Amino acid sequence: FERFDNPDNEIYALVMKLNCTLCTKLHKELMKKFDLVFDYPEYIPHVTLSYKAKHIDPKKLSKDTDNIPDFEIHFSKINIEPLDEDWAKDKK
Repeated sequence: FERFDNPDNEIYALVMKLNCTLCTKLHKELMKKFDLVFDYPEYIPHVTLSYKAKHIDPKKLSKDTDNIPDFEIHFSKINIEPLDEDWAKDKK
């Protein structure tokens, strides 16, 4: 688990990081195919659990990994849409 913080937008996203080589491969392929820009130093495959997790310590959650099931991710559709630069206002 990790928290992606953006205090400017009051976003404190609790995420579960994934070990997903397919996600990383798709990210690279789509970036190249559509000549896209990525604003972060690295791509981290993850599932966002909450955007309002300011008071949750992800290190405490990471200690209890016995209760996290193994699961597979299957992609049935890829949806590409225009960038919404105001996406954060809907998460407050």
